[in-house]
Amino acid sequence: ELFSRRFISGEQMTMARIFLKKGCLVPTHNHESEQLTTVFTGALKFLIDVMGEDRVMLGSDAPFPLGEAEVGRLIRDAGLTDATTSKLLRDNARQFFRI
Repeated sequence: ELFSRRFISGEQMTMARIFLKKGCLVPTHNHESEQLTTVFTGALKFLIDVMGEDRVMLGSDAPFPLGEAEVGRLIRDAGLTDATTSKLLRDNARQFFRI
């Protein structure tokens, strides 16, 4: 099964945990109320798919740790093409900041 979900509902709010496996397509849809989404795994791939590889770049508060022992390791280990990795690690920032 490519798509599954679990719900917790109250009087005015519903919280859903949705599981999407590789290959799952979710059609565009609307909700009457606001929706908040957190992606637990595959967030980088999701972000690139939604925004485009030219609009995503590494951000850091170095030397203050943000959860990565080595800044940029998540991007380098994501299985992206060399061209996309280069864009996320430096090329997009160079273009954005005109340096």
